[in-house]
Amino acid sequence: MEKEQLKRITFSRFRKMIEEKAGPSDSKPFVGSGFLVTLNAVQGIKKVFESNIPLRFEDMRMGYIKSGEADVIINLIPCHIKKGMLMYISSESIMQINHYSDDFDLEGFTIPNDLLNISLHGNVPSLMTFDMYDVHLIPSEEEITIFKNLLAMLWSVATLLNSDQELVGDMISALIHYYNYLFVKYNKSEDRTKSRERDTFNKFIYLVNRSNGIERQLDYYADKMCLSQRYLGSIIRNVSGITAKEWIDRAAITEIKVLLKHSDKQITQIADQLHFPNYSFFSKFFKRLTGTTPKKYRENN
Repeated sequence: MEKEQLKRITFSRFRKMIEEKAGPSDSKPFVGSGFLVTLNAVQGIKKVFESNIPLRFEDMRMGYIKSGEADVIINLIPCHIKKGMLMYISSESIMQINHYSDDFDLEGFTIPNDLLNISLHGNVPSLMTFDMYDVHLIPSEEEITIFKNLLAMLWSVATLLNSDQELVGDMISALIHYYNYLFVKYNKSEDRTKSRERDTFNKFIYLVNRSNGIERQLDYYADKMCLSQRYLGSIIRNVSGITAKEWIDRAAITEIKVLLKHSDKQITQIADQLHFPNYSFFSKFFKRLTGTTPKKYRENN
């Protein structure tokens, strides 16, 4: 029987983890028809955090960091998150938690795309129309307070009226539009050139993540984006300080590690799945970037 290749955090799985570690009755998570509001998330998913493996979120998530800090990788990009930060993580995003402090905690809500569209009456902000996308902000204390109050009100209204009430949908809509307002506010200060370059970088990272380690040449992405390789490479380096080829290799290595650790496939099968010409080439590629062979990595993990 094949092992799980990438731990998928579905709505039902997330709900079960949260409910098992629910706190006092006045702060228990509300689980509605397809969405969840929690005022204390970390205790319920601590075991998943400690597993240090990539997680794929099927639903959209939004919330804020109540306390502590953590080092995570979201869609290939390292991120240090800390108290006072607002976060949005789109559906299909891949996240790995490398470390978090003992007092790390967060609260927020999760909702699938179809219910999101219903709550917003089809008027979904452009920020939230893409898979595998994330945004984190550090607004003012007053702005954080507004978000926290809206979230607490959503929890209270949902708990009293249940999730099939129109008012609950309006509360979700208010939270999302408020987050989008903050996103626009804190990003409009960038000049247009930087904004265009950031958009290009985000699209590149999205395509790299979607390739699952199969497409490892820059020309593939340049063609997809209708740009020259030189121009695309220049933008990626300007925005991130890292070459485009390094981002591509990171994605490939992440996928290989997941397959080596979480599947029963033969190493030669993995090499073939990722379109390497032969096992020797695959092994050299992996060793050059990790310092060990695929076989030793599997044995030690």
